[in-house]
Amino acid sequence: MPTDRPDDRGAENKDRPQVSALARTALSRLRKAPASDPIPPGPVRRLVASALARAPFDPAVTLLAFERDGIPRDQIIDRYIPEAAREIGRRWTDDSLSFAEVSIVAAKLQGMLTYLTNPWPSGMENLPDLEVLMVLQQGETHTLGPHVAMAQMRRHGVSVRLLTGGDESRVVQALDQADFDLVMFSSSRTSDLTSISQTAKRIRETTPHPAPAIVLGGLVLGLADDFEEVEGIDLATNDIATALKLGDPDERRTRGSMAQPR
Repeated sequence: MPTDRPDDRGAENKDRPQVSALARTALSRLRKAPASDPIPPGPVRRLVASALARAPFDPAVTLLAFERDGIPRDQIIDRYIPEAAREIGRRWTDDSLSFAEVSIVAAKLQGMLTYLTNPWPSGMENLPDLEVLMVLQQGETHTLGPHVAMAQMRRHGVSVRLLTGGDESRVVQALDQADFDLVMFSSSRTSDLTSISQTAKRIRETTPHPAPAIVLGGLVLGLADDFEEVEGIDLATNDIATALKLGDPDERRTRGSMAQPR
């Protein structure tokens, strides 16, 4: 990532045509994913059992079982790890698992996700990238979903930086240090919405046009009904392709020339 930011971000983006091309490639690949068939329960049960076992969790050994079933890594990231997390959540809801057990299992699944994820797809090391800042609020404990999203984006050549405990000053500082095309806030609590809105408005006040697109996602989208009142954000969505489209530098320049910050 760049360490300093030019005054005219719009002019810089005009010199980055490969970035827009890469963004469109990432979008097309995400959208062309085959329709989801039902997930076979066996591999999910094995993954959950392995994560719940008292024995040390070895992602390499767990991966071998998936490979024997002919399940590719992309599917493990996109479908099987999220489904295992949902199963763990269901068990916590029906009181068959404690919060501590759920936290330990989530950490193991996140560790496997890290093991499966390459920072750059093969053959794309020398290409420029769409820059995304993923922000988690202070005290956020639901981090598996954001890590799945980051793995999906990185797989398609998108550069993602994770900022945890992302209060207003730290987010602004990060934007001072690098030219991000998209800021994604992920939250699981409605109590975070006020601070996210304040940070989003601060971004618009302090960032030269065109400002990065600002997206809200995470479990919070299932806990509240109306996000129109969350001032400063451009969109509330958990759809990665939709979020990336908003961050495409071409879209960003158009948005910056047509509208003032909310």
